[in-house]
Amino acid sequence: MKVNLRIPTSLNEITLGQYQEFSKLDNNTKISPAEIQLKMIQIFCNVSELVARGMRATDIAEICEMLNNMFDTEHQLVNRFKLNGVNYGFIPELDDMSFGEYMDLDTFIGDNDNIHRAANVLFRPIEFKRGDRYTIKEYDSNTSETAKDFPLDAVLGAIVFFLHFRERLVRSYAELFGQEEREGFSTVSNFTSKYGWFNSLYAIADGDITKFEYITKLNVYECLTFLEYTKEKNEIEAAQIKSKFK
Repeated sequence: MKVNLRIPTSLNEITLGQYQEFSKLDNNTKISPAEIQLKMIQIFCNVSELVARGMRATDIAEICEMLNNMFDTEHQLVNRFKLNGVNYGFIPELDDMSFGEYMDLDTFIGDNDNIHRAANVLFRPIEFKRGDRYTIKEYDSNTSETAKDFPLDAVLGAIVFFLHFRERLVRSYAELFGQEEREGFSTVSNFTSKYGWFNSLYAIADGDITKFEYITKLNVYECLTFLEYTKEKNEIEAAQIKSKFK
């Protein structure tokens, strides 16, 4: 069967949404390698199942090898790209991000079904540009569906860059981020896992829900410093009280 295909030649020609769709196959243990190849053709070459099944096996294998080789590359940061007439830019300074932005990034970046919500934090429409410098729009969580159309090379490069930033942040606040490891499988640990960053938001707001929105706009370092200070202060006070009863 003769078929005209548009085969991607780089990750720039694959969308995040296509990547998310294909990644769902990882959780399907019943699908065979041959079926995975057919799905790869369908998703990344944007053809129907009927068309994919009508192709020669050798052509399918060759195309899948080309696609696999594209993914097996080192992902570089792409600062800007254009999509549907809109110029998007990566967060100019990660150190300046808000606590709310960091919470959403940390929550969604490892979740394939919601990774577009993380990409929506990392890339936003450019408001002003002069030379290589630019500013981007304020973060809006309601525009995350648009991120499914972002080019995959930009998204993967941004994720790698953010994860390096996160590693540095975790090292800087070792006492704060090391708490869960020490708690193990205790009730406290399970509670923390269930509510995630809501625990931190609740602590900074001192339980006042009316302050939540304001706190999400504070700088991430301000909030993490407060949380680490509060944690160490509570531990010292608890140790002092405990020592009095020995």
